[in-house]
Amino acid sequence: MKPYDPGSYPFEPDAFAHAIRAFADIMEAQTATEFTCEGLRFYRPHGVFPSPVGAISSAFLQHVLPRCHGPRLLDVGTGAGVYALHAAARGLDVVATDINPTALKAAAQNAERNRLSGIDFRLGRIFAPITPTERFHEILANLPFSRPELCRPIASSPYFTSVCMPEEDSRAFYENVTDHLLPGGRVYFTLGSSADGGMVLDTCTESGIRLSVLHEIPRPDTGEVLLVIEGRLS
Repeated sequence: MKPYDPGSYPFEPDAFAHAIRAFADIMEAQTATEFTCEGLRFYRPHGVFPSPVGAISSAFLQHVLPRCHGPRLLDVGTGAGVYALHAAARGLDVVATDINPTALKAAAQNAERNRLSGIDFRLGRIFAPITPTERFHEILANLPFSRPELCRPIASSPYFTSVCMPEEDSRAFYENVTDHLLPGGRVYFTLGSSADGGMVLDTCTESGIRLSVLHEIPRPDTGEVLLVIEGRLS
């Protein structure tokens, strides 16, 4: 792994704008879908983040989950529950949160469908559903990261919040993540060239977190590089 340097990754605004318009058109045309991921079965309602068999999700399952030994794990923005269910299948004690009640309901139903019990599903924004005293060995977050001003071409799309979120929410995650990590704990999250990488790096550094790049995924079709980041307490 190498230290995260936001200036090291290229970004092509025109390619990105074209890609997110195409993404929104495709997703608005889709209905609910069912899919299988690493042996588990999932249902994704319309309006919930796309089926997670893409590059980022595959990277999380391949590079992140094997590093998670828990026993306590928090999945922030669980969506259809893919990471939460795979973590639970590994025997971890999982709390999974999401701001979207439709997503959270689907995640809970997916747990039942796969006969996985014990996952604690909670509704709310970022760390709002987590009590001040709760701590975890690992925190996972596949959250929207693109800067809102770059996503204006799809501002009216219901999938706008699938690619970006308000800066105050993004900053709140990085500022407060250390409050919910146990000593020696780690946070794993996705990032890309379309993110405000300087803000992420500065905020995490101020919070006492060292960031390293665990995996890189060049995406010339979208004009950016996608990253899986590991954060460790300094």
